[in-house]
Amino acid sequence: MAKTVKHQRRIVILTACAVTASLLSLGGSNAYAEPTPSPSTDQIVMQNGPAQIADMEVQLANLRTQREQAFIKAQQATEDYQIAVDDLEAAKKNLSNTQEATVKAREGAEAARKELMQVVTAVYRDNSVSLATLAPYLEENGLDNVQRRQVFQERFGSQAQQKLQKYQASQAVVRVLEKQANTEVANREKAAAEVNKQRKLAQAAAKNVDSEVKRLAEEREDLIARLAAIRQRSIEEERRHQEQLEREADERAEKQAQARLREQEEKNRQAAEAKAKRDAEIEAARKRDEEKRQQAAREEQARKDREAKAAEERARQEQEKAQRDRSEAQRRRAAEAKAKADREKRAAEERRRAEAQREKEQQEAADRRAAERRERERKEAERRAREEAERKRAREESERESQKEADSNASAPAASGAQGAIRWARSKIGIPYVWGGDDDSGYDCSGLTQGAWGSQGVRLPHSSRRQYNSGRKIPIDAAKPGDLLFWSYSGGASGIYHVAIYTGGGRMVEAPVPGENVHETSVRYRRIMPYAVRVN
Repeated sequence: MAKTVKHQRRIVILTACAVTASLLSLGGSNAYAEPTPSPSTDQIVMQNGPAQIADMEVQLANLRTQREQAFIKAQQATEDYQIAVDDLEAAKKNLSNTQEATVKAREGAEAARKELMQVVTAVYRDNSVSLATLAPYLEENGLDNVQRRQVFQERFGSQAQQKLQKYQASQAVVRVLEKQANTEVANREKAAAEVNKQRKLAQAAAKNVDSEVKRLAEEREDLIARLAAIRQRSIEEERRHQEQLEREADERAEKQAQARLREQEEKNRQAAEAKAKRDAEIEAARKRDEEKRQQAAREEQARKDREAKAAEERARQEQEKAQRDRSEAQRRRAAEAKAKADREKRAAEERRRAEAQREKEQQEAADRRAAERRERERKEAERRAREEAERKRAREESERESQKEADSNASAPAASGAQGAIRWARSKIGIPYVWGGDDDSGYDCSGLTQGAWGSQGVRLPHSSRRQYNSGRKIPIDAAKPGDLLFWSYSGGASGIYHVAIYTGGGRMVEAPVPGENVHETSVRYRRIMPYAVRVN
């Protein structure tokens, strides 16, 4: 009440000063002029009110924008801090794993050294060498010297050499792991320093946003009081009026954001259709080229078949001609030898039979070669046909799988455990927002979604930016209950500053901003990312 009286008193003083200044300016031009009537306060309001009202309402809108930007800046600082914390935890885990591996490697190296020493002591028991000769090798680091290892191999034989190689290999593993552990110690220290740096920045950002929000609230109240005075209404009435204007502005902004999102989705759909059309055209061209190649192959095969048949026909004709020539020669020889003795006749007959047998064998061999050639060509054609059929089936199967995957992306059910995650998130409604919070004393946005899915055995990082890469991207219009929704200041993944869990029906559960509690509300489309994330 005192603050309201103070603002009203300020308005009265300003109005009085304006009236006085007006009177002085009028009197200064002619000290002896007839006095003119003083304008009333209502007249001043009528003259200057609209411009002042418009200017102050613009200032109120700017204050609201500044408040929103202050929260986003603080949320981004918190995101940087949570990412640094995750990096530190990863560095600690890597170092712990390497240290455990180093301990095991050292134990293995010690066991290998003991096995090696058993070989050395066995040589001593056999009185092959003196104890003084063996002493250097029995020491813990007795085989670190290269020259000494060489002498050792020469003195103690192949069995000892195998043990030595095992020992050397285990020592090499120890050295590599120790070097890796030193590197990871440095990484852990660097990550810890980054956490401290980002913690200070996040704390400073949270402190700054608190003071900034208070300052902006005071300026807002001052503007509302001035507007109430100008409009001659109560401050409460003016506050309700401004809240109504803000709600209307939010509704307009939401409608514009949804329209932009639908426009982007339409562009994406058209781009996908254009790509599918291009792919279909490319596939059709490929099929045409394949058909042309197959046609050319068939024509080439037909040409080869014709040539083979022509060659067979020529061979047959040549064989027939040769047969006729041989028959004619045989007849001539028979006529010339008719007068010879029966022995020569029998010999000639024998030669004729042998020649006929050879010709028969040659003919049979030629027939076999031709048949084998035809069989090979037939099998080759069948093989090519089978390969083409296999390629065709593989392409069709690939197309079916691609279509099946595309269909599943649009119609896949919500991830397993989604309803449990939603129930958990709803059970936290009413708990206040706390920077970096991840328990029932307070949650921030990514702490809430991390806890929701953590209740279902799914580990998410405590960072909305990294949660964006913790599952499968789903178009926002295909989101299912349990999917995660994200908001970005820049429109890209690097500008993500907020996350919520979708509950279905255009609703979501979120931890909004400081000063508010976890609640379930309608999805906001201003700055929303075009893809939701379905947790694996």
